[in-house]
Amino acid sequence: MQQNWIGRSEGTLVDFALGGTVGPAGSTITVFTTRVDTIYGATSVQLAPEHPLVSDMMARNAELRPQVEKMIAEQRRAKETGDIGTIEKHGVFTGRYAKNPYTAKPCPFGWRTTS
Repeated sequence: MQQNWIGRSEGTLVDFALGGTVGPAGSTITVFTTRVDTIYGATSVQLAPEHPLVSDMMARNAELRPQVEKMIAEQRRAKETGDIGTIEKHGVFTGRYAKNPYTAKPCPFGWRTTS
């Protein structure tokens, strides 16, 4: 999909393994990067709240659902009014970590608002 609106990018896919119980969406998060050397400095892994892994997290932790629903509603309102650029970026920590494939260090895993 990215190719359709910003053009072709040369790069690589990198898998971050998730710690803890996994769900139907899988046990890894695959990211695309044009600069693989930047993965060494990754400090967190953030997904859009609509990502299938977020649904898995909500199914296992009911406390996350209101936070996700609030974030999705905020984004929907901003898109409807044309104010998507005004959303303050913030994230929700899931209490879980993804393993950096190059350093083996844990990275906090969550989701954040998008624009």
